[in-house]
Amino acid sequence: MLSIGIKLSIDDFVLAFKRSLPLSVGFIAQYVLKPVLGVLTANIFGVPRMFYAGFVLTAYVAGAQLSSYASFLSK
Repeated sequence: MLSIGIKLSIDDFVLAFKRSLPLSVGFIAQYVLKPVLGVLTANIFGVPRMFYAGFVLTAYVAGAQLSSYASFLSK
């Protein structure tokens, strides 16, 4: 995880504050929408209740490498 954030500069943080709406949408999607989708997926496939936490936690965790690549592509 250190290697992902090591290339950040002050300009990156300034840009994040300037683009607060897309950042907020991504935050809400990551911490609200994705766990809800995990629960819905568990319900659709009939997963036993004791595995629900695994589905929710797996949906909750971001893919750090993919997010860095997407940031690189979008500049």
